[in-house]
Parts: sequence; C-alpha cells; structure tokens
Amino acid sequence: MDRQFIVIPHIRVTGANALNSLYSAGFPAMTAFLGFGHTLERNIHGLQVTGVGVVVHQSEFQAVRDGYSRTWALKAKKFPLVKARSQSYPGEAVSDSFQVRAYVDLDVSLIFECSDIPTDARDSVMKSIEENLYRTRLAGGDITSFRKPKAFFCSSDDDVCWQEQNALCRKMMRSIMPGFALVERRDIMDSLAKDGKGDALDRIMYATSADAIPEQGSKEKTAYRFERHFKGWLLPLAVGFHDLSGSVTVKGQRSYDAEHHFAEPLLTLCEFRMPHRFESVDNILWHYKYDAGQHSYLCVNSDFHTEKE
Repeated sequence: MDRQFIVIPHIRVTGANALNSLYSAGFPAMTAFLGFGHTLERNIHGLQVTGVGVVVHQSEFQAVRDGYSRTWALKAKKFPLVKARSQSYPGEAVSDSFQVRAYVDLDVSLIFECSDIPTDARDSVMKSIEENLYRTRLAGGDITSFRKPKAFFCSSDDDVCWQEQNALCRKMMRSIMPGFALVERRDIMDSLAKDGKGDALDRIMYATSADAIPEQGSKEKTAYRFERHFKGWLLPLAVGFHDLSGSVTVKGQRSYDAEHHFAEPLLTLCEFRMPHRFESVDNILWHYKYDAGQHSYLCVNSDFHTEKE
C-alpha cells in the first residue's frame, strides 16, 4: 500500500502559546500540532491527516533568566486597543494592562502522513495548503513565513526507512535537517514508576533535574558539578486530556450541538532528538488515540526503540 507524506519545511511562528499545562511552559502542547493538521484537513477538500511529525529548528521562549537565582520571568506584552465590554464605558477604546503570558517564537517543520489522495487532486491539495497556511494559526501563534510544501509518495517499506540509500525518506530528512524531532519517552516514566519514584509529577521532576555534586575547592569557595539523572534533551509536555465529568450541559457553553466535558491535561516526558538517529519516519510520527476505559484522549508517538545510540 502506498504511503503519502506532505512536508512543510521551516514554518516560522510568532507568539505561539508556550503554556502547555498547569505545570509546564516553554513549548506548545502536542495537541496543538495535531490540531493544526486537523484544521487543515477541515479546510482542504481531499486532505486527511493521519499522523504528524514535529521537527524543531529554533525555539525562542519569551522569558528572561536571572543568572544568580536560576529562575525565569515571563516577558509582559501589551495588547492593542479594543472596544470596552463594560457597561460603564460602552464603545470606549481601552486596553488591558500588561499581560504576563507564556509565548514562544518557533521555526518548525511538520510532516503530515496522509490517507490516499487521488492522483488528479494532488496539485490542488498542495496549492490549497499554501493558500491556507497564512490564514491558519499554529498553537495560537501567527505564521509569518514557510518554505514550499513538498509531497512524497512511498510505494514500499524501504521508502520510509532512512537507512536505505535510495529511500524517499532520505530526501525528507534532508529537507528538515538540521533540526530536532520531538518524540515520546514514556519508557523513562515507566522505569521510574517501577522504582517507586512517587507520582507522575515526581517522576517528571526527577527525570528533568540534576544533582549538584561538590568538588574539592578552596576553603572560601566550593565548586559544584551537575549530573543529570537521564541523558538527552528531555522536557515535560502535555499530550492529551483526561475526561473528568463526562458529557454535561452548562449555561453559556460554546455549542449546544456538541458534548461539553470538563477535562485536565495529561503530561508525559518527551525528548528532542536528531532525525537521523531513528530507523524510520514512523518513529517520529504522532497519532490520536482514544482510551474509553481510562477516559483519556491522547496524542501518542509510535514505537521508537529502534533508534541508534
């Protein structure tokens, strides 16, 4: 069976939402990228996205760091004037005070795995993608530029394996390099759970922290060496939602035609890795998964344990 991929290289986004959960900030949640693919397929006839791969080239978190206390402070942003909603000042042009929110500027490449696109519709689909990108937000941010989208149609399993010299995916890899692919590291969470490292939040804190080991120094000053518990560029990331209430109806909900649910974000560990360290494009693709038993709606990464060390 043929497999079809669409690569949009170097999408530059300004003002993307960096607050991906109640506990973590710095990079958008994975649901934002799969939701971006879902938005495109709703706007483009003939496009159906089944998987999304994210490769990050540059990420600039809108925050400043205090070098002494090792803490971060979010940059404040002033929003433009809008008409007042208050009944005391109807129609007056006002603005909120400075808003302290978590934003990040991104340069990312997205790989969309698509279901069968008819041969006679491929050109129109690619043209529609370019037309829709500037009108679509990514993680709440504005898309300022991107490179021309490319389509790859793979006819065999060798084509999706980067280790094959003649594979089409080698061309895909060259179009998104250099960069870091975002993959899931739930295996670390599972290993820490077996070791009894507290709850999920404790395990995330342990995996992303480091121990300060004192080294021999002078009497006036002691030098410290920092050792990470796990190697790699790890980060906590929201990858879905857990249903807390079931289907309910509340006053003022956005739509009464769709079910309304109260939910909380689900976090796990993820890692940035160079794409050439994986065997196949399948190792970096994310897909939707609904678990009715656990009442969870997740973005899951394919099995990537065949990576090269």
